[in-house]
Amino acid sequence: MDYDFTFFSVWGPRSAQAGDFVRFLEYLAKWGSEGDSFKTKCENWLFDIGITKDDVDAIREIMLED
Repeated sequence: MDYDFTFFSVWGPRSAQAGDFVRFLEYLAKWGSEGDSFKTKCENWLFDIGITKDDVDAIREIMLED
């Protein structure tokens, strides 16, 4: 449910079909192959810009805290 709420903002509801989001997904596609998950592409991008696996794991732990 928390994820669903991220699609609302002061500018109104956002859509996965919105131009900015579609362009972001197209950009992110450079860091994966067809069939790779969104998670894999994001991780590959983070690793490419110098974020370590330990950093990614720490970010994930923070974001998934109860």
